[in-house]
Amino acid sequence: MSTFDLNKLLSLTIPHDRIATSPAHPRDSARLLLVRRATSEITDLTIRDLPSLLSPSNLLVLNNSKVIPARLICSQNRTELLLLEETSPGWWTALGTPSKRLQPGTIVSPDPIPGSTPAGPAPQLRVEKHIPGGQLVLRVLGDSFNLQQYGLPPLPPYILKSRKVQGQPDFQPTDP
Repeated sequence: MSTFDLNKLLSLTIPHDRIATSPAHPRDSARLLLVRRATSEITDLTIRDLPSLLSPSNLLVLNNSKVIPARLICSQNRTELLLLEETSPGWWTALGTPSKRLQPGTIVSPDPIPGSTPAGPAPQLRVEKHIPGGQLVLRVLGDSFNLQQYGLPPLPPYILKSRKVQGQPDFQPTDP
């Protein structure tokens, strides 16, 4: 079995105009970069070309995971949280910026996403402590909250359309 040096491939310098900044429409027009290892030839293709590149002995693994809306904007505190894991009901590990505004004891309330009409008051999350790796331990005060009403998808910074709520479904995988 041949090995593929992913680290070497990722150390390539990719021109900014070759990096997608918004989802492709239609989805099968998304760009695909083919690197032929034997010759180092690089070819620009689209995802719709993928079936012609596969042989019967190839294994294609599909990722049907969903991006959860785990990015919380808390404008009252001028902070942002990225929920990582609910460790037990009402307890989360998260990343937060700026960290100086997220000291233990700080209570933050995420803003509802534009267009949603949450029932009741905004949820409150209390920073309980900082843990290694720059993470925070958060506790939801009161009832749990619906991420669909308060969270945005955590998208890479090069995706420019990410801040538009109407663009959210564009970043979810769809059935072929």
